This record gives sequence, C-alpha cells and structure tokens, in this order.
Amino acid sequence: MKKSPRKTESGYTLIEVLVAAALMPGLVFGAMQIFKIYGDSGLKARQLGIKEDARNFVRMNLDCKETARRELATCKTGGYIRGYNAAGYALSTSASEGQNFDGTKVRIHCSNDGVSLNIQPEIKIKGSNNFESLDGVPITCKICGVDVASLPATFPPAPIAAGPHRLLSYINNKMVECGEPGIPGNSILHSTGAGSQRGKDKPFIIGTVSVPTMEKVCNMLGFRTYVSSSCVENDHRDYRCNYTSPGDNDHIYWNGSRWVSTGNPSYWMSWLSQITCDDPM
Repeated sequence: MKKSPRKTESGYTLIEVLVAAALMPGLVFGAMQIFKIYGDSGLKARQLGIKEDARNFVRMNLDCKETARRELATCKTGGYIRGYNAAGYALSTSASEGQNFDGTKVRIHCSNDGVSLNIQPEIKIKGSNNFESLDGVPITCKICGVDVASLPATFPPAPIAAGPHRLLSYINNKMVECGEPGIPGNSILHSTGAGSQRGKDKPFIIGTVSVPTMEKVCNMLGFRTYVSSSCVENDHRDYRCNYTSPGDNDHIYWNGSRWVSTGNPSYWMSWLSQITCDDPM
C-alpha cells in the first residue's frame, strides 16, 4: 500500500508548501508590476491634467497685444518674459521661475524677430527637475511696427513726412506684416464739407472729420483711441488738403462695417495725411 504524502500541521503537504514557496516571489513581482502599471497610468493622467490646466491658463490669460507692448524691449531670443493679461497684470512674478501652480511652474520662452513675439510656454511639474515644452499653445504676438515706446503715437512715424499716400502706404505695409487686409484706394477721407474745393494756394478750413474712419485707422495700427489728425501735406509748400483737380478723384472712408469710396468727384472733402493715436490695444 502506498504511503500518503506527509502533511504539515496546517493540512498542506510538504510538496504543496514547497511549490507555493517557489511561486511566491513570482506572484509578488507580478502584483508589483500590476500596481506599477496602474500607478504609472494614474501619474500620467494627473500630469496630463496639470498640463492641460497650464495650457488653459496661458490660453485664457495671456494677452498678445498687452504682452507685446510691455515685453517688446525685454524679449531677447532665448530669453524669458513674464507675460501680461489684458488688464496689464503680469502672469508671473519672475520670468525665469514662471507661474506657480501648487508646485507646478509655467514660464514663457520668447524670441523677437522684429515683427512678432514668438512665444513658447514651458512647464515643470512638481517633483521634476527640468522644464519641458508645453505643446498645444503656439502663440505669435504680432507687433506690426507699432512704436509703443512713444505715446501718444503719430503716423506716419518720423522721419516719414506727413502725406496722404505715405500714410496709406505705411498702414498697408503694416497690415501685410500682420497678415491682415489693408485699405483699398488711393487716399483716406479726413473730412467732408471742407472749406475749399481745391487745396492749392488756398486756406483750407477743415469741415466735419470722419471720426469712425479715424478710429478705424487707429485700431488698425494697434490703438484704441483716436487723438487728433491732419489733412495738410507740406510737400508742395501749398498746404494742400485735397487733389488740385478733385473732379476725377475719390477718398476711402469707413462706414462702420467696411471701406467705401466717396465716389467722384471729391470736391469739398479733404484727405488724411497724419494721425495721432493713444491707448495701445
């Protein structure tokens, strides 16, 4: 008769105990791997959530025009800027350290190519030693040639002399830089009901200024407020404010929604030769 396997006091055979003992490290290792996988997944999910919060912070708070106005001189290629919101408040107290999100830091790397501030946010999550690029927030803040260092600003800027065609050319060149449409036509309407149908050799009394047109021009140049304007062109030393033979000429004005031609002739009108704006956008 065969002998039964010897059992331990717990009721398991010695062979069963030995097999269990041999399998235990593998089971423990497998369990650890499962916990690690779940742990890594949870960590990655949390990090993705933090990154999205940081992206939303930049998207919702960084104001391009205010940042360009305040950081234009500060931004150097490879450098960092604080960034500003529309109210003019800095997004971080330190450009090199960035904004702090409960231990997670966001800073703004920038470069200035003379036309725009190219911005790339970076993030360092709590527990990490290095910043990494925060993808999904490509931002280019257009400067568009606005001289925000001198306020209020007058256009065309010195040393360009005042003149209807110089001003229009200056504006349209800036719109090309900004990737935006310019102003059609040959000259911008300044006023109607002007006191002379010809500018040459006659005193010119400005009539009713087209304020919507002046405001639109300032807006296109990156300013909120229209300050003053002029129609005088000094090139010919006759202080003209209109074409010398305006019977076959027109001007362009803003009707509140689009640019419209005054139509021929442009008698009793004046052109815009110079404009002063304030309150950068």
